[in-house]
Amino acid sequence: MNKSFGLGIVIALAACSANAAQIVGGTPSFTAVRAQIETAGCPIELDPSCLVQATLGGSLQEAGSEPRAYSQVRAGFGVNGAYASVNQAQDREAYAESIWSDAFVVHGGSGQATAQITVRLEGTLDGLGQPGGPGSNSFYTLFVSDKPISCDFDELDCTGNAAIPLTESLSGVQYLSASIEFTYDKPFYLASYLGAEVVGGQTGVADFFHSAHFGISAPIDATLTTDSGTRYQAASSVPEPQSVVMFAMGMLVAWRTGSKRARHP
Repeated sequence: MNKSFGLGIVIALAACSANAAQIVGGTPSFTAVRAQIETAGCPIELDPSCLVQATLGGSLQEAGSEPRAYSQVRAGFGVNGAYASVNQAQDREAYAESIWSDAFVVHGGSGQATAQITVRLEGTLDGLGQPGGPGSNSFYTLFVSDKPISCDFDELDCTGNAAIPLTESLSGVQYLSASIEFTYDKPFYLASYLGAEVVGGQTGVADFFHSAHFGISAPIDATLTTDSGTRYQAASSVPEPQSVVMFAMGMLVAWRTGSKRARHP
């Protein structure tokens, strides 16, 4: 049974002000997203009016109806997507954050073993982005814990340990991997955190809306169950970079052949 919880259930607001700590999770499985537009150069932690628009939800949200800035974000079990853009500098900042978390249990063995994880990230940065600096940026982290995970949107952090450490300035296609030690028949928890932003009074685009795809493989002859009821793809089924290149070359050859046939029947 799918146990995805809406943000109305899993989000805890410490206060009603714009700079309240926004904590999500604490349940075995959940999805959570935030899309936010702020005034550039305005310290939101000191002045709540710096917040132009913020939308929170469980799976898909967008913010920024005006042309100056826009963000869109989605989350599903095994998939993250985040998009942020700013068209007028010195005016706006755009943020998009996506989180999903699930509980995993491996059956069919005894003692401890290892599960393999692969995350395929794909997207583009347009602008002068750099980690912690102005412009467009993107970031990803995978967390693991032996307890249900909660995440802090404001701190870009979740409880547990970073199975895949913070990776920033993503661009193009990247493959991140991790080995997770577990005990048979005992649950462990994973949280996948993806963000995109354009900040610092700069224009740019961080497009990772179709980005993070998660795969996990348990040992041979073992079975994997999840709290959400999701059947995740195997880590080995996530295409390797070389196979992606070969596929692209094959498509290019097919396109050229088709194009020649169209011009010379």
